[in-house]
Amino acid sequence: MPILNRLPRAHQFLLGNRIITELYDLLDVLIIARYAKHKLAHLELLNSKLDILRYQTRLLLEFNLSRATQIKLTG
Repeated sequence: MPILNRLPRAHQFLLGNRIITELYDLLDVLIIARYAKHKLAHLELLNSKLDILRYQTRLLLEFNLSRATQIKLTG
C-alpha cells in the first residue's frame, strides 16, 4: 500500500505489516464466508478483524504518521 510505504522505517515494519496482514486476513474470511453454509460465525470473526483494522488505522492518525486526508476512517 502506497500510504504505508511512506511511514518511517520502524513503523512501516511494525504497524504497516500488521495492517497489511489484517487486510489479507479480512479477504480470507470474506471468501470463506461466501461459500460457508453457516456464515454467521465467519461474519462475526470478520467484524472483530474490522475493529482491529479500525484501531490500527486510528493509530496511524494519532501518531501523525500519515496525512488525515489520505486515510478515511469508517465507523
